[in-house]
Amino acid sequence: MDGKWHHIWHQSDLKTFEMCPERARKIWAGEVSDPESDAAVLGTACHNAVERLLLPADPESYDHCYPVERCEESYDLLHDYFEQELTELSPSIEKWNSYGSVDKMRSMGTSKLDAWYEEIYNGLTPMHVELPFKKLLFEDDERVVHMEGRIDLIDSNLGIVDWKFPKRDYTRDKWQYDRWDVQSTVYSWAVDQMKGELKRDFEEHAMTFFVVHGKSGVSQMRIDRSPQDWEFLKRKVEALSRLVERSDMEVWTLNDAGWWCSEKWAPCWHLCKGKETYG
Repeated sequence: MDGKWHHIWHQSDLKTFEMCPERARKIWAGEVSDPESDAAVLGTACHNAVERLLLPADPESYDHCYPVERCEESYDLLHDYFEQELTELSPSIEKWNSYGSVDKMRSMGTSKLDAWYEEIYNGLTPMHVELPFKKLLFEDDERVVHMEGRIDLIDSNLGIVDWKFPKRDYTRDKWQYDRWDVQSTVYSWAVDQMKGELKRDFEEHAMTFFVVHGKSGVSQMRIDRSPQDWEFLKRKVEALSRLVERSDMEVWTLNDAGWWCSEKWAPCWHLCKGKETYG
């Protein structure tokens, strides 16, 4: 070995740390884990069904980026994939805090995928589906730091695309995403690092989120990023890496200023704010 610290960070790690440093420490140390919720499983089942529909049998078939078109076969495939994914994933549910039953999840998932198919699918021009990356963010005398992730879709017209199948409407908080969303920062930086590796390069540093609600339709957010955002990402990740390397604190900073610090959403609630006695 080279005697340096080696870090691999995901955008989800940064989000967890931003929510609450102590929550992140407990998860990374294996003291707690985020239990699978019915809402998370439904989102994953929908996401996987979309991925399977868009993935070509022959990846080279996307060389010319022809638009996809709706047809009975693709609609049926989408819902068959969803049923398979739901059946496989639902036994892992530990928290029923949104839907309460697999039947209700199936109904909501069907509605969400119908909306995705009707409002988004037609006219997509996929270049890369579920594109993995692992890129060097920086290296200095003490550490080597990589960012790693997987991008839902690179579309020849839209650029970077991410699917969301949430319980709540993200787009109501667009001003917050414009300012602070770390996923768009990481993914736009990664695509910039992949110039020459993709089927075409993109000059725009933006990411499009499609937030699929169901019967109420689909919302869309486009978040622009710049090299200035990427430079701040490096400073943020360097600070976090130094904390992990050098901190001998048994407890990191606790943050209860948000919805995530609650018995419903925090896996460490019973060890932190929900604990009745200390000492």
